[in-house]
Amino acid sequence: MWIGARIKEVFLRKQKFTPKGHEVAGRRAENDLARTVNAGISGSYWRAWEGLRIPNKDGHRREVDLIILANEEALLIEQKHWSGDVKMEGETVFQHRRSGDIMDHGEVFGKIKMKCGVLAWHHNVNDSLQVPMRPVVIFSNKNLNVPDYVAQREDCMTVAELIDYLPGGGGSVGTGFTPAQIALTSTLDELGSWDEIHQPGGNRIFGDVFAGLPEQGPVHDLLKNRFEDIKEINVKREMSIWKAIIKRPALDAEIINQNGAVMAVCAINPDSVIKHRPAGSRGSTEVKWRHVDKVVLTSRFVKNKH
Repeated sequence: MWIGARIKEVFLRKQKFTPKGHEVAGRRAENDLARTVNAGISGSYWRAWEGLRIPNKDGHRREVDLIILANEEALLIEQKHWSGDVKMEGETVFQHRRSGDIMDHGEVFGKIKMKCGVLAWHHNVNDSLQVPMRPVVIFSNKNLNVPDYVAQREDCMTVAELIDYLPGGGGSVGTGFTPAQIALTSTLDELGSWDEIHQPGGNRIFGDVFAGLPEQGPVHDLLKNRFEDIKEINVKREMSIWKAIIKRPALDAEIINQNGAVMAVCAINPDSVIKHRPAGSRGSTEVKWRHVDKVVLTSRFVKNKH
């Protein structure tokens, strides 16, 4: 690589990818709710899982924002951090934004109820071992006006009501998990969430990471053959223009296993790509490795229990 190309490569690596404001706010709200729940169940036998994806009959996976295994039941929570006003026509939920735009979000309450059915189907146990599953929608933004006819639904909660439900908020704790709940914990522990691609500038891409292309080199082979062993990939990028005058700037991948130990450190071709399917999309796309800070792998190849 000649000197001009080496310097150009450094400038390409300096590109920043800034996340969209509403995406940042939504992630922050999800993290805040998860922290609140974990604090509320701390010291008890209750458990919580964030962002699990449950396989359904057609092979797709349905994401649940938060699952709480509680006193004799499981709560499946769909969190909405909208602003503006909420209105319903039948079971269809509409968000009226301050800008005047109206967003049709479909049957929000029906979708989380459907996910209860998906989890029950995937869990695949006798009726005597089924855990009662309660679908809940939480509107977490204080800047959202929720009318009484929505807020008073049995499948709708405020954050304050959820806190009161938890052991730390004075809720009914119970005496321990039932055999049915213990069986459900095993199923939930097997499930994964979205993979994450972290980019310079703070952007995060959520989706399913694929092995990629052979020109990635050793990283491709590890992703292809040992995907389940990898917890994350940290990308080390040389960014010095002065060093680029002398030699080709290095781009290395540090592969971390599920125990937190380094599996391997290997060079990456900066022009090679990591392939992924973004959350909510049916098609795959690519990100060049020079524009990646970290890859976090949390998806799992879940065996069908049927």
